[in-house]
Amino acid sequence: KAPNRDKFEGKAELGIAEHGEYSAKLGISGPIGDKLAYRLFGYYQTEDGIIKDVGTGKTVNNAESYGIRGKILFEPAEGAVFTLAGDWSKRTADCCAEPIRVAAASGNVTSAFTNTPAGPLNRYVAFDTLQVGSQKNRGVSLTGDIELGDHTLTTITAYRQFRDFAIRDRDGTPAPFAGVTPTQLFSATNPGISAASALTMMDSLLLNPLSFACRQTSRSAEPVCGESQSLEMNNTFSQEIRIASPTGGAVDYILGMFYYNAFVE
Repeated sequence: KAPNRDKFEGKAELGIAEHGEYSAKLGISGPIGDKLAYRLFGYYQTEDGIIKDVGTGKTVNNAESYGIRGKILFEPAEGAVFTLAGDWSKRTADCCAEPIRVAAASGNVTSAFTNTPAGPLNRYVAFDTLQVGSQKNRGVSLTGDIELGDHTLTTITAYRQFRDFAIRDRDGTPAPFAGVTPTQLFSATNPGISAASALTMMDSLLLNPLSFACRQTSRSAEPVCGESQSLEMNNTFSQEIRIASPTGGAVDYILGMFYYNAFVE
């Protein structure tokens, strides 16, 4: 919503629901003199997942998110209005747990294999990799509406940045298909190999060790390597200019130009 230029207003909301869901929202708006007005909004939300990891006994798919948005409206002269808007938000979640609900035809992925009640009502998983995830989203825009006689010229300049980081147990089972220790990786071909020797062998095989990064976890004395890690980065810039005719005539029209540039990595 646009800032309220006439009077101060505010709104607050609190929410409580099952599965540990709590939320709070607060918004305020009002004038700052004759030419300025503002609007601010903030929120916080947390919720527990309904899926449990049999290894830890804790829920997964838990999420926490919070953020702020703001707008400042400025009218330097009659018929010219500029609005500066910005927002920032963050979400963290140990997503995404997907219980095994159909046993594999080969018989490998079964209740005995996963230590979970594989079936249509299964709400359990057995990970060998801890789930980590976060998203950051922020942006800013400047909008100008200028009256040119009976027409209105609008310009919108905007920039947005998005980041998504995740470590996932992609196979969803305790099998070391992803997130293995160096010893697990080489034990079949080198029985009895030590953890230090296995790590050395792994390093010597890799062209890019960073793509097979290792980290210490509470699930083994050795570091866990080769997890399914991902980092998405997205930066976008856009510029729009348009002119609109008066409305209510025999013909209404809008003419405009638009530029959009996105960098994704």
